[in-house]
Amino acid sequence: MENIYDNWSLAQFSIVQMKFPFSDTKFDDYKLMLREAQKVAEEHPGFIWRYQGEKDNLGYLMPYEKDPYVMGHLSVWRNSETLMDYVYTGTHLQLLKNHRRWFTKINEISHVLWWISSGHRPTIEEARASLYVVNEGGSSPTAFTVKEQFSIEEYLSITILD
Repeated sequence: MENIYDNWSLAQFSIVQMKFPFSDTKFDDYKLMLREAQKVAEEHPGFIWRYQGEKDNLGYLMPYEKDPYVMGHLSVWRNSETLMDYVYTGTHLQLLKNHRRWFTKINEISHVLWWISSGHRPTIEEARASLYVVNEGGSSPTAFTVKEQFSIEEYLSITILD
């Protein structure tokens, strides 16, 4: 019997507000840790894809032209369990623990998860739209946060009705 999750993947988008320009040497430690975290991610069995950037392979993106201090990360995972396993362990966990060295608090939801068809690679526009949905209306089966997640079955139950 086919597993429903074989046809779906979980997209993840998060943003941070930088304290100083990314080119500043204060980001050197972050860049080293980020490279290691990305290597670990790419070796994780739940990892599918990440945005890799145009200038380098660090995988950050600048999602809002009007704010050059907002940086984002966009990736795709098999499911929430594999994403959480990566996020809250190892090098990535160390990045989270040191977050305040490089970034300031954002006064809105700064991450979003959403279900996509397997094989689809989300665009920056899709990512921004999903984050907007969560910030405007809260978590729902179409766009949700780590703290208030929805299963693929819940997503399908509302999209089939539309």
